[in-house]
Amino acid sequence: MKELNMKKILGLLLGLTAASAFADNGLYVGVGAGLGWNDIASPAMAFRLDGGYQITPGFAIEVGTTGITQSGGAINENVQMYDLSLKGILPLGDMFDLFGQVGGAYQTPGAMSYGSGNLTTNYPINNATSAGWQVLVGGGFDINLTKSVAFNVTDLYYFGSNNALGNSNALLAGMKFAF
Repeated sequence: MKELNMKKILGLLLGLTAASAFADNGLYVGVGAGLGWNDIASPAMAFRLDGGYQITPGFAIEVGTTGITQSGGAINENVQMYDLSLKGILPLGDMFDLFGQVGGAYQTPGAMSYGSGNLTTNYPINNATSAGWQVLVGGGFDINLTKSVAFNVTDLYYFGSNNALGNSNALLAGMKFAF
């Protein structure tokens, strides 16, 4: 029984060691939090969850979701974006990477509420409930704490939607974990 447990433990340790040795390329997940803006919510909290596959040290494919909460203004509306992007990475030594990304996103508005302020009659309420496709561009930097863990700062800009929410921007600080 003890021999079987030792084999399992040894196998697990070897697997973790092998995964960290190849952490320069491969799967990763990330989380972030910060501030977000759009045409009707400014500023508000923003959150992001993403994951991707780093094909080479300089190129990755990433999927993610970014949410911007209600701002507390006269018209409040949550916004959620689901995106797919290509990410170019410029390693600057072992500890620092610059990156840029471009892709597409689907923006969906969430629950809307009205504050106590005056609403203008020009606000297209019906359009605010429509979802739409957008273009995503972004950039930022990673500070690599280890081969598997990095702190990052990212600025993501979503634009081109034809709904009342308009363009959105999220400035986030977070962590990335490579496998």
